[in-house]
Amino acid sequence: IRQMRAQGHDQPVVILSAYNDFENVRLGFKLGAIDYIVKTDMDGDKVRAVLDAALKDSRRQQIRLESARVEACAQRLQSLLAGDTPTSPADCEALGLHGACQVLLLASLSDYPETLRTVSAQNHGMFTKGVEDLFRQQLAEMGHAAYLQLDAGRYCVLLTFEHLNITEHRPLIDALIHRLQIALRTYFGVRLSVGMSTAAAFFRYIPEQHAEAQERLRLAQCAQAAEQPAPLQSRYAQPVALALAFMQDNYAEEISLKMISEYVGLSEAYFSSLFAKETKASFVDTLNGIRVQQAQKLLAGSPAKVYEIAAKVGFMSTEHFCRVFKKYVGVSPNAYKHG
Repeated sequence: IRQMRAQGHDQPVVILSAYNDFENVRLGFKLGAIDYIVKTDMDGDKVRAVLDAALKDSRRQQIRLESARVEACAQRLQSLLAGDTPTSPADCEALGLHGACQVLLLASLSDYPETLRTVSAQNHGMFTKGVEDLFRQQLAEMGHAAYLQLDAGRYCVLLTFEHLNITEHRPLIDALIHRLQIALRTYFGVRLSVGMSTAAAFFRYIPEQHAEAQERLRLAQCAQAAEQPAPLQSRYAQPVALALAFMQDNYAEEISLKMISEYVGLSEAYFSSLFAKETKASFVDTLNGIRVQQAQKLLAGSPAKVYEIAAKVGFMSTEHFCRVFKKYVGVSPNAYKHG
């Protein structure tokens, strides 16, 4: 445990031992172990309960660390926009941002004010948080990014890369913008306009990139206004749209019908009925479908074990994950991974 901590690893530790020695127990807890199981007590149910608790604790810690990193990145981006150049590359590298190549995006939700006026006061905060969670989740998939909400419906996004090769990065950026546009239109009924700067190699050029992105955003908004499209509407009632966005963003966490009902401000019975009516599927089937889709991506592109992927997409039991996966996909996770 000492060696792990010395190397910067902070994973939760459970000690399994054949020795019921008080000094070992005391030292283990002092070094950060979350439990100490003696061999004579090592039955399957107890070990499973301890490991489940450790997994939940680890996830909570990861969420806290990621939230702190996102907030620190937003503050750093605000400073960069004001012309504050990092004193060293390590200043931003510590936040997971690369200085070799960066692209700045300015994103504006065209129908945001109108849509907010149609949202009840009770759901107003949940709507804005749902949009913010969507940005966070999509940017997390990109990695090495920061975002900052400038004002209502306007965001600044900094994408950073290890190599100055915009030809290589442009398809990734275009795919990100497309995913954001589709998700915002589907779940929230708003349109997204984006202005993108050219690539630059040093953080000190961010103010210039910001000005360039502003002009390109203005042109994109003019083009969008000239098209005069019919007003976009979400496919679903507002509570269902909020619930779906929440499930897409938090599928790896423990999610229950009670939690989502409270999130959207409805009773469990009414929300369950409304959800099934709008989506033509039950809450549980929809959540499992989202988790299985994410699992398919990991199985196809990750060396992780099946039990690790099960945990990453929100299944507490590997056996349950395998049953659900086969129900949706038709084959077991192992067969899908190696097929």
